[in-house]
Amino acid sequence: MTLVVRKAGWTATWEDKLFAAKEHYVSHQGELIAELKQIVAQVQSRQGSGKLDPNDPSSQQMKNRLLDIVQDALRTEQEYRGVVMEGWDLAKQAKH
Repeated sequence: MTLVVRKAGWTATWEDKLFAAKEHYVSHQGELIAELKQIVAQVQSRQGSGKLDPNDPSSQQMKNRLLDIVQDALRTEQEYRGVVMEGWDLAKQAKH
Protein backbone atom coordinates (compact mmCIF):
# COMPACT_ATOMS: atom_id res chain seq x y z
CA MET A 1 0.00 0.00 0.00
CA THR A 2 1.30 3.48 -0.85
CA LEU A 3 0.43 6.21 1.58
CA VAL A 4 0.10 9.65 0.04
CA VAL A 5 0.95 12.80 1.98
CA ARG A 6 -0.78 15.98 0.85
CA LYS A 7 0.61 19.23 2.19
CA ALA A 8 0.47 22.83 1.06
CA GLY A 9 -0.53 22.07 -2.51
CA TRP A 10 1.99 19.34 -3.27
CA THR A 11 1.69 15.59 -3.18
CA ALA A 12 4.42 13.07 -2.47
CA THR A 13 4.35 9.52 -1.30
CA TRP A 14 5.32 9.08 2.30
CA GLU A 15 7.95 6.56 1.22
CA ASP A 16 9.64 9.22 -0.92
CA LYS A 17 9.50 11.64 1.97
CA LEU A 18 10.99 9.03 4.32
CA PHE A 19 13.76 8.20 1.85
CA ALA A 20 14.67 11.88 1.49
CA ALA A 21 14.60 12.38 5.26
CA LYS A 22 16.83 9.32 5.78
CA GLU A 23 19.30 10.51 3.15
CA HIS A 24 19.50 13.94 4.80
CA TYR A 25 19.82 12.39 8.27
CA VAL A 26 22.65 10.07 7.28
CA SER A 27 24.62 12.62 5.27
CA HIS A 28 24.18 15.47 7.75
CA GLN A 29 25.05 13.32 10.77
CA GLY A 30 28.15 12.15 8.88
CA GLU A 31 29.19 15.77 8.34
CA LEU A 32 28.68 16.53 12.03
CA ILE A 33 30.70 13.48 13.07
CA ALA A 34 33.56 14.55 10.80
CA GLU A 35 33.54 18.00 12.37
CA LEU A 36 33.46 16.47 15.86
CA LYS A 37 36.51 14.38 14.99
CA GLN A 38 38.38 17.52 13.90
CA ILE A 39 37.58 19.26 17.17
CA VAL A 40 38.61 16.19 19.20
CA ALA A 41 41.93 16.11 17.30
CA GLN A 42 42.48 19.79 18.12
CA VAL A 43 41.73 19.21 21.79
CA GLN A 44 44.05 16.19 21.94
CA SER A 45 46.80 18.18 20.23
CA ARG A 46 46.44 20.99 22.74
CA GLN A 47 46.37 18.55 25.65
CA GLY A 48 49.58 16.96 24.44
CA SER A 49 51.35 20.31 24.21
CA GLY A 50 49.92 21.56 27.50
CA LYS A 51 48.15 24.46 25.77
CA LEU A 52 44.58 23.50 26.70
CA ASP A 53 43.30 26.42 28.77
CA PRO A 54 39.52 26.49 29.36
CA ASN A 55 39.64 30.29 29.56
CA ASP A 56 41.35 30.65 26.18
CA PRO A 57 38.95 32.19 23.62
CA SER A 58 39.72 29.46 21.08
CA SER A 59 38.89 26.80 23.70
CA GLN A 60 35.63 28.58 24.41
CA GLN A 61 34.94 28.72 20.68
CA MET A 62 35.51 24.96 20.37
CA LYS A 63 33.23 24.30 23.33
CA ASN A 64 30.49 26.48 21.82
CA ARG A 65 30.85 24.74 18.46
CA LEU A 66 30.54 21.35 20.18
CA LEU A 67 27.31 22.50 21.80
CA ASP A 68 26.03 23.74 18.43
CA ILE A 69 26.86 20.40 16.82
CA VAL A 70 25.01 18.45 19.51
CA GLN A 71 21.94 20.69 19.14
CA ASP A 72 22.08 20.35 15.36
CA ALA A 73 22.33 16.55 15.65
CA LEU A 74 19.33 16.46 17.97
CA ARG A 75 17.28 18.67 15.64
CA THR A 76 18.16 16.49 12.67
CA GLU A 77 17.14 13.35 14.56
CA GLN A 78 13.87 14.94 15.66
CA GLU A 79 13.06 15.88 12.07
CA TYR A 80 13.71 12.32 10.92
CA ARG A 81 11.64 10.86 13.75
CA GLY A 82 8.84 13.25 12.82
CA VAL A 83 8.67 11.77 9.33
CA VAL A 84 8.69 8.23 10.75
CA MET A 85 5.91 9.10 13.19
CA GLU A 86 3.93 10.69 10.36
CA GLY A 87 4.09 7.33 8.59
CA TRP A 88 2.82 5.55 11.69
CA ASP A 89 -0.08 7.98 11.86
CA LEU A 90 -0.88 7.50 8.19
CA ALA A 91 -0.78 3.72 8.63
CA LYS A 92 -3.18 3.94 11.58
CA GLN A 93 -5.56 6.11 9.53
CA ALA A 94 -5.42 3.66 6.63
CA LYS A 95 -6.53 0.81 8.93
CA HIS A 96 -9.68 2.66 9.97
